[in-house]
Amino acid sequence: MSKSEFSAGRLRPVVLFDLDGTLVDTTSTIVTAFQQMIGLLQLPLPADMQTSDYLRRYVGPPLLEAMMDLNPGAALPIWEQMIEIQRDFYIPIASTAPVFDGIQDLLFNLSKKNIRLAVATSKPLEIARNILNARKLSVYFEVIVGSKDDKKSGKAQIVKEAIAELNAREEVMIERIVMVGDRKYDIIGARQNNIPSFFVTWAGTAELDEAVGSYGKFSTPQALGLALERYFFD
Repeated sequence: MSKSEFSAGRLRPVVLFDLDGTLVDTTSTIVTAFQQMIGLLQLPLPADMQTSDYLRRYVGPPLLEAMMDLNPGAALPIWEQMIEIQRDFYIPIASTAPVFDGIQDLLFNLSKKNIRLAVATSKPLEIARNILNARKLSVYFEVIVGSKDDKKSGKAQIVKEAIAELNAREEVMIERIVMVGDRKYDIIGARQNNIPSFFVTWAGTAELDEAVGSYGKFSTPQALGLALERYFFD
């Protein structure tokens, strides 16, 4: 299918974006909330597990998984309490997270090329919307899908729901949908929905092997934009 056919609105290409570490730099706000939660609960963690460098690994993964990793000997009620406390500290500062340099231009340019954009995040929907609204990014996204339940909303389900919502508005072609994210959860969620993923590294929070299985790895929004254009239109 040619670029002109897409421009006419026939089964337009779709890009699904993760939020944390992809569109906005939430590292500082998330890590701060984790540190405050750990301090309030007086979790018996070694000092090196309470540093920003260590806790940044929890930017992106589902919160339940993070709490299980921090407190493996506990049970679900304790992990849920940890999530609630962390979120109480996080919500007041969530919308202060800055947009990564180059993201505004990337979204603007993709929109101009008649590419449909959506957000698929493990973050609760209300928090995600508040951040996107505060950073003036909501205008670019046709659909925003977030988690509904910390215990059940895996990334694959969130991606599936985003695709379904987009298709309900206007027919999509699965071969013309891609996922953009910065953690392995984005890669796995995309693969489980039979769509390719583009892995981005500008947040600096991913482990070295997390990009395995992605279409490619990109260090700037500019490089990602060029790759997406080639993927859809060449």
